[in-house]
Amino acid sequence: MDEEERVRADSVEAAHRACCQIATDQRLTLTKALRLRNLREVAPFDTLIGDHSRSFEHVESLKRKTVAIQIENERMRKDLLNSQVSGGSGEGGGGIVSERISELEKRLYETQKDLTTALTGKDINSQKILELNENIRNMEAELAAKNNKIAELENELRESLKQIAALQTSKENLLELQQTAADEYAALALNCSQLEDRLLKSENENKSLVRQIIKFKQLYSDHLNSQNDAISAERGKKLQEEIAEASREMGRRTTTMNLPASTAGPMRSPTVVLASQIPDSVRQTVEGHEDEVTCLKFFSNCQFITAGMDRKVKIWDSNSASVNLLQTLSGSNAGVTSVDLDFQENYLIASSYDYASRIWSLRDHRLKHSLTGHSGKVMAARFIGDDSTRVVTGSYDRTIKTWDLRQLACVRVVHCHSSCSDLVVDNNVMVSGHIDKRLRFWDTRSKSDQSTNEILLSGKVTSVHASQDGQDVLACTRDGALKVIDVRKNQVKATLV
Repeated sequence: MDEEERVRADSVEAAHRACCQIATDQRLTLTKALRLRNLREVAPFDTLIGDHSRSFEHVESLKRKTVAIQIENERMRKDLLNSQVSGGSGEGGGGIVSERISELEKRLYETQKDLTTALTGKDINSQKILELNENIRNMEAELAAKNNKIAELENELRESLKQIAALQTSKENLLELQQTAADEYAALALNCSQLEDRLLKSENENKSLVRQIIKFKQLYSDHLNSQNDAISAERGKKLQEEIAEASREMGRRTTTMNLPASTAGPMRSPTVVLASQIPDSVRQTVEGHEDEVTCLKFFSNCQFITAGMDRKVKIWDSNSASVNLLQTLSGSNAGVTSVDLDFQENYLIASSYDYASRIWSLRDHRLKHSLTGHSGKVMAARFIGDDSTRVVTGSYDRTIKTWDLRQLACVRVVHCHSSCSDLVVDNNVMVSGHIDKRLRFWDTRSKSDQSTNEILLSGKVTSVHASQDGQDVLACTRDGALKVIDVRKNQVKATLV
């Protein structure tokens, strides 16, 4: 601390000496400038004053000479008058006097002429003196202004010295703060290093946990698949028994039938006329679920899929006279909200109230993937176009997520600011329905979090469905209305009540 105080005192003293040296240099510079200005401005005055003094002395000398000549002229006039009165040798004396008078008058004229010239020069010099006096007053005013400026500069210099002292103090404070910050930075760097080590350890633990979770999910899937295999085996065994029983029954009732040969030529099959009409009666009622049914979807070969709040997904066959259960898919921990098939109809995806979506294979009816990551009920899950490796899910947590099944990871999250109740994907356009009475349109190829368009409807949207050509979307709302929306124009095309 003594060394720091000594260094601080030396720096303050050095700054003070520098300020004093600056002030001294400024005073010397101003003094030198004033002396040079004095030499430059006083020299003309000295010459002018000398000329004026010599002119004045010359004028005074001429005045004295003129007075002496005038006195002598008067004396000579008096002598001439006296000589004329006496009448003695007047003619000779008068001529001499006349010549003397003429000479004196000539000298008087020249003297008056010189006096006039001198007076003229005196007037000129007086005018110059007046002008110089005016210049002197102006210069004195400038000098006063400069003196005021010097005083202001000296005040500014004093203020600057005070500011320098204040800045010096601030510098010392900043140096102390810098030292404190350096100490804190060192402590934070040490803490950061420790946190990085903990983060690395946590990441390793996280990777280990993820591997364990994947392993447990696979084990759980295998367990569910084994249960499904057991159920299928039991159903197959029961079906074999029913077939064997039916075969024995047919054996007991076997009779021979003789058919007459036709002589009129080959038989012609009757013409079959197919007609389509809206069903007006129930063909068959199947008690397929233990709780309410939430969704249904038909696919090829007269088969369809149902799911409900009993956490089961069931596959049915309606090709025969009766509806037969083909397979029951289990694995959901809560009610199933929606089902969908990929373009090749090889995989089935179902969303659930347990914040997850699950994918089964339709070939072996085994659970393949579980998609977890939402923080609310998953209300809809759809395959994207003809790509069986990309899936989109909509949830009550106000997000829509896109999944890559090759990576088993979420690759895009869209925050839609309202709970999603249903969605549909067609031709790179995704339409989602929300409880804030809006339909939102999204581009599945974009990574933006903003929708391309929104349409406000008259009630909360409960479900959406796209037409086969993908040009129209049918939306159902809580107020009992059906809205047909033109996807190309993004506007309501018709309202069905």
